[in-house]
Amino acid sequence: MDTIRHLTQLIERIGLAMAGLACGTFVSASVGHADIGVLQSEWASLAIVVAGGVGFAAASGLQYGERRRSGIDPVCLLCATGTFLTSVMALTSVAVLVIGADPPAVWLSLLAASWIGGVVLQIAAAGVARYGDIRPPRRSNLVAPSQLRDAA
Repeated sequence: MDTIRHLTQLIERIGLAMAGLACGTFVSASVGHADIGVLQSEWASLAIVVAGGVGFAAASGLQYGERRRSGIDPVCLLCATGTFLTSVMALTSVAVLVIGADPPAVWLSLLAASWIGGVVLQIAAAGVARYGDIRPPRRSNLVAPSQLRDAA
């Protein structure tokens, strides 16, 4: 039974990674037409596409934790914000391509930056969900001077 569950999770991650790659392709295609030197290179396009695949795959199947005192689960907030931002940017990119619009380079730069920001939020959500709170414990192993006097 565990094998089937792991197989379905793997298929889900592969499917979401492909969706992220497709969305990244649209963003890369719309941004690549701009007259922005850095974003016109093949490496920039590849980075945008691969980041989409990694972000969508990392954000799939996350286990949301308990709410904090504020009532907000940080993993849920990061994942939802990142997924929404990347989806809106991908939809905007498709609209730019379909309509054949030629937006200013500033708008396309903002689109690319928002896409990368959304992907970073998705990857951050995955990191927080998988590794949790990794801060060192507050309790110190050092002995206070008053405890030394009491022990003697």
